[in-house]
Amino acid sequence: MRMKEDYMRNGQLKPGYNLQIGVISEYIASYEIFHNPADTKTLIPFLEKIKSQNIEIKNVVADAGYESFPNYEYLEKNNYVSYIKPIYYEKSKTRNILTRVENLEYDEKENRLFRKDGLELEFQYYGEDGKTIYFKNPETEKIIKYNNEFRRLSKKSKDNIESELGKQL
Repeated sequence: MRMKEDYMRNGQLKPGYNLQIGVISEYIASYEIFHNPADTKTLIPFLEKIKSQNIEIKNVVADAGYESFPNYEYLEKNNYVSYIKPIYYEKSKTRNILTRVENLEYDEKENRLFRKDGLELEFQYYGEDGKTIYFKNPETEKIIKYNNEFRRLSKKSKDNIESELGKQL
């Protein structure tokens, strides 16, 4: 990982680590240091470590840096309650941008995707994973990647955050 600050301006690499800390009732229950700078790739190994230490947790609270489809799938499969803040959570409270994927409505029966103003996006193709669907916005010609399962899990996490318990956590 190349660090942003380079005071000497000589391009030397500095050590960089990603420290994860698990807290239960304001006490540090576990920690781990990762070489990977991305939070999305550290959540699952960190939760596996916590599980191996026989520490039982139910709720996983994390910021938007941890939002990814594999993380959501892992949490659901292992019966964790997700309180991961969606990436555009703060912006979605003040702005309602029609073209944002979280503002689109998907008709699963007919495999159609609509904006809130009624414009239908054109189906293009399915992704290799079989879960991702690509649509084209006829106004902008942009291709939009849509994963209905990811949207469902993200909405579930958002609903958890906005619940009474979520506000307390």
